[in-house]
Amino acid sequence: MRQLLAAHKSTRIVFAVVTLAIAIAGVVTNFSLSARALAAFDHQLKLRDSDQFMVSGRYTDAQLASRGTHDGPALSGQIGPLVTALLPASVEVHQIAFRQSSIDTNAGPLPVRLVQASTRFLNTIGATPPPPVDWKNSSQICAIGAIASDRLSLNEGDDARLDGRICKLGARLNIPDAMPFMGLSDAIFVPRGVSEFATDVAVGWSLYLRAPAGTLSETQLRSSMSLIFNVEYFQIWSGATVAARAERLKTIVLLIANSLGFVILFVGAAAIGSLMSFSVSERAKEIAIKRTLGASKRQIVSEIICEALLIGCMAILIGLILGYFLSQRMEEPLLEFMQLGSEQIGDLIVVPIVQTVALFLIISALAGAIPGWRASTEDPAVVLRKS
Repeated sequence: MRQLLAAHKSTRIVFAVVTLAIAIAGVVTNFSLSARALAAFDHQLKLRDSDQFMVSGRYTDAQLASRGTHDGPALSGQIGPLVTALLPASVEVHQIAFRQSSIDTNAGPLPVRLVQASTRFLNTIGATPPPPVDWKNSSQICAIGAIASDRLSLNEGDDARLDGRICKLGARLNIPDAMPFMGLSDAIFVPRGVSEFATDVAVGWSLYLRAPAGTLSETQLRSSMSLIFNVEYFQIWSGATVAARAERLKTIVLLIANSLGFVILFVGAAAIGSLMSFSVSERAKEIAIKRTLGASKRQIVSEIICEALLIGCMAILIGLILGYFLSQRMEEPLLEFMQLGSEQIGDLIVVPIVQTVALFLIISALAGAIPGWRASTEDPAVVLRKS
């Protein structure tokens, strides 16, 4: 390796390797961040598989929302059956409640999210295993999400002391991260009486609606509910809206990532191309002497290509290491918004980086081959007379 690079000035090699390494690090970081974003958008695009909605309201708006027929607690108790009666039979309606509580642990009281949910709702969101058989009829049994279980060091069969009251953990639930319930695995679930375990005051209610894809639009939902409600006082989250936005953002991210990757690659190509061009020009006399002594054009070109590839490989190795650590640091602030495991984004990162590295090696070879071929075809006698 030292013999191959001996003809190059050390300062020029260092400059080229550093420049190329920075370019490679930029490519790695670019595709790592964009891959995480694309994986998150693909996750959101799954919402197209069914029509999903979250409808929520506040107790303080209950009389206005129900046109004076219900107060907060009354509407909360009736909203599920009322909405079910207004919609087609194919629409699943799940009433859920979210509250905050405090749980006693060996490390002291810790905040925990409470969710009041039915067995049917837990089955709908893919929670496994199913809650205990007597889940619906008990106010002393609860279940814990896998993330909350690990965070609080609690497991199935343990007693959980929530706001001074005890419930027995009847199950440890594994819950897939899927919108609109990202992070739901970090919660404790109760079948009813969530207010009895909560430290905060109930301020509202929520409905989760799910229907086969293409059977219920937000416009249809609002129209049906407006028969007995003033929907201006409800907040409606639509999965179709999220999926449409994700599709647009995915196109934008792909365009930016590919354009930025091309620009970075172009900078790297210019750097190694300039290095090899200057080097071969300075070594014109050396190459002419080798040709006079019997070296073939192929040998000259092969030697210069090897030099370019060696410099390129050094830069790639340094750039990959630097890019890995840089992308890890830059991804940390994004994890809150793009909570996806590495198994979901592995191919999205590896494939474009491997393609870029392969293309960069081809560029390195060309950066050596073009000036090398030009120098090997010059008449050695003419070159030596000029020098």
